[in-house]
Amino acid sequence: MSNNQIVPETLQDEKILYPQFNKLKERNRELKTLLSIGGWNFGTLRFTSMLHTFGNREKFINSTISLLRTHNFDGLDLFFLYPGLRNSPTHDRWKFLFLIEELLSAFQKEALLTNRPRLLLSAAVSGAPHIIQTSYDVNLLGRLLDFINVLSYDFHGSWEKFTGHNSPLYSFPEDPKSSAIATGPASPGKYTKQAGILAYYEICSFLEKARKDWIGYQHVPYAYKGKEWVGYDDIRSFQEKAKFVKAELFGGAMVWTLDMDDVKGAFCGSGPFPLLYTLNYLLLQDGMLVTVRSWERTNGKAEQEKLNYSGKRPPLPGFTSIVFITADCKTVIISAIDFLHQDGFDGMNLDIEHSEFWGSPTEDKQQFAILSNLRMEPQLCEMC
Repeated sequence: MSNNQIVPETLQDEKILYPQFNKLKERNRELKTLLSIGGWNFGTLRFTSMLHTFGNREKFINSTISLLRTHNFDGLDLFFLYPGLRNSPTHDRWKFLFLIEELLSAFQKEALLTNRPRLLLSAAVSGAPHIIQTSYDVNLLGRLLDFINVLSYDFHGSWEKFTGHNSPLYSFPEDPKSSAIATGPASPGKYTKQAGILAYYEICSFLEKARKDWIGYQHVPYAYKGKEWVGYDDIRSFQEKAKFVKAELFGGAMVWTLDMDDVKGAFCGSGPFPLLYTLNYLLLQDGMLVTVRSWERTNGKAEQEKLNYSGKRPPLPGFTSIVFITADCKTVIISAIDFLHQDGFDGMNLDIEHSEFWGSPTEDKQQFAILSNLRMEPQLCEMC
């Protein structure tokens, strides 16, 4: 942001990164891309200046519409951390709402004038109760925004005197005895090179010589080696969070940040983007058995792959979802019967390979037996 107008940070953003990013729409016609402004390092000063008067906000809004349309974005994400905090005056809480209301109105008018889909409007907000109380009117935000991204991380970190998980699914008892004393950030990673922060691919390397454990009431893992303690997410915790999102009827999930997953699958042994894949698969799948075009080229000729369910890829989230969620269990069985009869198949192969070695919970072994027995007793589905 410069002179109360939204502008690309660098010429490279405008000429290279924006076009590359929006080119993803060619691969997924339903994809919507939003440009985000703000963040921790952005600070609050420029937001406060822009929010100060109606004229400043109008200038920002006009520049926003122009930039988004010029570069083929579908909307704007406001990443203001945080109204009324970090040297932001208290009244920014309300002026932030004025901006959102004015942006929405301008987006609606522009859509009518141009006969184009309205630009989307979202905001990233803290999940910490004390920040929510100071910075947001939750009801009004809910009415004005298309969606809200809750930042469910940074609940604990190297600034504290005791260890605590950065992104737990649930809070932990307020008892320091349940945590270890912390003396500062752990060693920087080989690639990210920032003390106290490791990418998932660096964590996988750390785990090779570390002792792993699971915080049952928070549904997240941690590991320690010597004097270093690391709280992190893995495939299992992503499965738990995906189930929580669906059970609580949230609109979706956000991930920060994509480049910290095992992008090429070179470190964790679970294929490219194992965490993102797990989340995406569990949130989008509904347990229905679907036809997948699956031809692989081997020895110079194409051979059709065996029709089965799961295998090593995906890394078990689909199977685990089926055996643990009653609705998914019933759905896949009913749809499987219809599918097999319709296309003349004589049966179905459940291919789950070495479950305990590929990130599946140990309970899957028993549940797999239950699911297999459904060939004789469909009523056992109630046990899934």
